[in-house]
Amino acid sequence: MSMKSNILTRIIEIFKMAVAILPILCVTTACGDDEPSSGEKVIDISTGEQTNDGFHYGDFYYTFGNNAATIFKADKLVVNATIPDKVELNGELFDVSTIADRAFKDCTAMRTITVGKSVNLIGYDAFSNCSSLITVNWNAKDYKDSDSNYATFYFVRGISSFNFGNEVKRIPPLLCAGMTNLKSVTIPNSVTSIGNQAFSGCSGLSSIVVNSGNPVYDSSNNCNAIIETASKTLIVGCKNTVIPNSVTSIGGFAFYGCSGLTSVTIPNSVTSIGGYAFSSCSGLTSVTIPNSVTSIGYSAFYGCSGLTSVTIPNSVTSIGESAFCGCSGLTSVTIPNSVTSIGYSAFRNCSGLTSVTIPNSVTTIGDLAFRNCSGLTSVTIPNSVTSIGDYAFSGCSGLTSVTNYAETPQSIYDDVFYVVNTSKVKLYVKRESIDKYKSAPVWKYFDIQAMD
Repeated sequence: MSMKSNILTRIIEIFKMAVAILPILCVTTACGDDEPSSGEKVIDISTGEQTNDGFHYGDFYYTFGNNAATIFKADKLVVNATIPDKVELNGELFDVSTIADRAFKDCTAMRTITVGKSVNLIGYDAFSNCSSLITVNWNAKDYKDSDSNYATFYFVRGISSFNFGNEVKRIPPLLCAGMTNLKSVTIPNSVTSIGNQAFSGCSGLSSIVVNSGNPVYDSSNNCNAIIETASKTLIVGCKNTVIPNSVTSIGGFAFYGCSGLTSVTIPNSVTSIGGYAFSSCSGLTSVTIPNSVTSIGYSAFYGCSGLTSVTIPNSVTSIGESAFCGCSGLTSVTIPNSVTSIGYSAFRNCSGLTSVTIPNSVTTIGDLAFRNCSGLTSVTIPNSVTSIGDYAFSGCSGLTSVTNYAETPQSIYDDVFYVVNTSKVKLYVKRESIDKYKSAPVWKYFDIQAMD
């Protein structure tokens, strides 16, 4: 080969090398006027192709507007997807801020996705049917709260690893909700906001760690929980959580859907149990509520079908709406004489409950309070009760006796004992009140007997 040919071949090789490293040079030197900050991942997509509906480069299809890029579609064969922080197109930089509705839908081969720092909005159904997805690396620093991005990964049940980058500031509501295969989570120091139900329904979660030095949250004494330090509120728990005695409140949805939780001891530092705090903890069989607790929130133990007994302490003044609704395994409940009201649907669908004595401190039994307690055979109503809500005892088909201490019958509607054959239910009242009950609406249809 001639010397000229060798020189020409060498020039071609050098040119090819220059072309190959040009995108890398653009990343490290930030081609264009808007330079990225340190550590940002920038991809030059200028060599991509314009399509009818956007711009295609690598695994993604982009659209552009307002100095930002949107990924509106992904290659269906993508396996490991990495969303860049910024893309460069013809010398201009764009934050990759949005993943559009259904962008990754049916990407059944995808196993890993890394979400870039600039992403602040993920659209509806974005990851639907990503059946092979097991790992998410989440680096989005300032994610928005929006109805469209709630429960982003809810139907991707195979995710077993969810890793937060050390610049993440906010974890949006419901982000990891329903990830039943997720085993552990670590919250970095940078996180200062965790949205409602961010980890609800993560039934397999067994380890929760908040990195020391976080200014807002902690997991003190290796408690396997996330505690909001200033308010002393436990906001996220798991099946291995040990509630420390520094906690004063169990937040709403804290253990929601934690079906692996079998028992829990609430320390006497706790004064309130939030709404849905233990809802759908179907494996929970026992719970100790201390005398320090004054309120049990809305649906606090809703759907705890494995719970067999509960003692409500005499510090509690009200049992919230649906507090024990759906606790079908509950056979006995002790209501203290500190309680003044039994809320709407408080014990609804507690089909295993056989008897209940309502203390003489209670003045109101809410609508549907004991509806469909089909195993309930007897109930005692004190003379303090002045109001019995609609459908309060409807569907209590096993009822055989009611003892009512009120001298004057409460005014009730027919639906209070709907689907109860009242003619076969003995109603025990004070002897001097028999005539009043025999002429009172609804009560008159019972088999009225004098108390011994």
